[in-house]
Amino acid sequence: MARKKQSRAERFKQPPPGVCLKGCMIDDEYRASEAYATLSGTAHSLLMGFLARRRYNPKHKRNKKAQKYTNLIDIVYTLDCMMYETNTAKTTVLEARQTLMDLGFIDLIDQVDWGKHENNRWGISDRFLKWHPDEAIRVKRGFVKHRPIRTKKKPTQNTKPKLAIAN
Repeated sequence: MARKKQSRAERFKQPPPGVCLKGCMIDDEYRASEAYATLSGTAHSLLMGFLARRRYNPKHKRNKKAQKYTNLIDIVYTLDCMMYETNTAKTTVLEARQTLMDLGFIDLIDQVDWGKHENNRWGISDRFLKWHPDEAIRVKRGFVKHRPIRTKKKPTQNTKPKLAIAN
């Protein structure tokens, strides 16, 4: 049976406001923040990937003191998954991830050493509420920058073995 051809409006139908394409809800505090307005498209898609990995706590409706989500500091999101879901290059994903960290949306909880077969653990932060485009207002609100991520050391000329030339 032939599939009905969709019109352009049906193919590119926008989701209702507050719902992202991954099916997770965007809270009003996110949309009202100044940091959210400065996100690029890739950074926004990456943020949706982080928010989609939260686990909803069903006890939240009965007990108002319970947290709405349970794993806010134990999210595993690999670089390969980030590249696949946003459909962008590695450098673009790394820049978008750094933007999310600088604006206060995510934090690196545990960074794994190089060569181990484990993944970094990420956490969703609320530091973005204190972010402002003006540096003076950021300091006044108490915005704290995230610590820098460790990177691999580049090999230098001194570490390479020298060849002995025989005469």
